[in-house]
Amino acid sequence: MGGRVGKIMAGVAGAALAATLLVPAGGAYGAVINVSPGQSIQAAVNAASPGDTIRVAAGVFREAVEVTKSLTIVGAGQGSTVLQPPTTPPTQSAICQDPNNKSVLNGFCIHGVFDSQMNLTTPVGPVKISGFTVKNFPQIGILFMGATSPVVDSTTLLNDAAYGTAAFVSTNDTFTNNIANKNGEAGIYVGDSPSANAVINNNQAANNGIGIFVRDSSGASSSSPGKVTNNLVRSNCIGVVFLNTGSGEAHWQASANQSSANDSFCPPSDGPSISGAGIGVAGATDVAVMNNLVTNNQPSQQATISGGIIVVNGATSVVVTGNDAHRNLPADLVWDQSGSATFTGNSCKTSIPANLC
Repeated sequence: MGGRVGKIMAGVAGAALAATLLVPAGGAYGAVINVSPGQSIQAAVNAASPGDTIRVAAGVFREAVEVTKSLTIVGAGQGSTVLQPPTTPPTQSAICQDPNNKSVLNGFCIHGVFDSQMNLTTPVGPVKISGFTVKNFPQIGILFMGATSPVVDSTTLLNDAAYGTAAFVSTNDTFTNNIANKNGEAGIYVGDSPSANAVINNNQAANNGIGIFVRDSSGASSSSPGKVTNNLVRSNCIGVVFLNTGSGEAHWQASANQSSANDSFCPPSDGPSISGAGIGVAGATDVAVMNNLVTNNQPSQQATISGGIIVVNGATSVVVTGNDAHRNLPADLVWDQSGSATFTGNSCKTSIPANLC
């Protein structure tokens, strides 16, 4: 369960060679720039003004794209507009690329301005990416670093080595209607963002390490939590997890998700081994897990973290209510009793300790 900012900074990448563009006359604010097959998305980004829309036609685009201004980048649809790694790595800024290992690329790298101590000085945004398939990148499919109101919508994130899409040090994140499959660490990730206020809604995440991973990030308040809702997560090591590693994580609601058959195995790296886990809350504060369907999460190998709905590591003010949790092992509800949690109105048969159902 890796993924710290420093680790990401050491291995991120992407850019593209310039080509002919079809740009409306005048290039005015709010213009639309069209990119056809054989042309360059990066060249369109470079030519655009903040607030412009870049429309990318159907086709395969072998490049990696760095974005430092507010743009909307729209493909022709999942499976139609495909972004894959370039044959020759481009040269990008240090935020996106380790100069000593240029082959470690991201698909889209969207970032603000950071000082020499990696403190965000000027965020970028809003930036919206939609209508793409982004696949086979050796780092992250779509990376936001220091972004305001980033959006990934109706995009497929496939077989990227780290995360399908990830937002670090960002605010008001929105991930909706995406498919995130076969990504090495997590399908959708929000991390190191005290004011994430994220909405993660109506996504599918399957066969990743973790389906949806929220770490050291928070919603606005108890009355305005970040929301992970209406997602289908399956065949991961764990479907959804909220994790506080010491930087703080609070104010989340996980509701109306279906987390089933997450029976893959994640060996211990910088965290415990995980397999057969539906929804986990580890060390976080003020998390409501409500009205979810959590079924058939059974470990394929012996693991430290397993179970349907799991509350551990001093998680406090956790409410687990109205969930349908069945056929999970070692139990439908698991609580290590190290923090404070309330279990009410759940449909389940087994729990650790007993009598939580």
